[in-house]
Amino acid sequence: NRVLDLKSDIIITTYGHLRADLEKLQKQDQELTAQKKKLGDAEYKKKVARLQGELDSLQQKYRDQEQQVMAATQLTLEKIKEDVQKAIQKAAEKEGAGVVLDKSIVLHTGDDSDMTDTFIKMMNKYVDKVEYPNPTTINLKIGR
Repeated sequence: NRVLDLKSDIIITTYGHLRADLEKLQKQDQELTAQKKKLGDAEYKKKVARLQGELDSLQQKYRDQEQQVMAATQLTLEKIKEDVQKAIQKAAEKEGAGVVLDKSIVLHTGDDSDMTDTFIKMMNKYVDKVEYPNPTTINLKIGR
């Protein structure tokens, strides 16, 4: 499952820096909590508000990147679906079949009408060409 492995690598890369940013904010929060008694009330509230703003910004960045990953996944699934259709068509043409049915809806068939092996060979030609796009390259129109 090369496509899924590639997707996993990209997701880890995409979200890895967000995790580091979150850990940085958590450390700053711990430091701020430790300094609470040393800071005046106004200064403490100001720093808490700044930290909350940074957290809100990070959460928005996460949501934006999550949408990009979902869009990249959708594009990949659409490409696979197109490739499956092409492979079915090529396998049907090769075997001279006018109708292709999923095995799950066929109650009985003679062995000579089973195109599974032909279909799998055709699919291997197409699916190996499918690439999962880098989500950070997906341009989403996000209204803000």
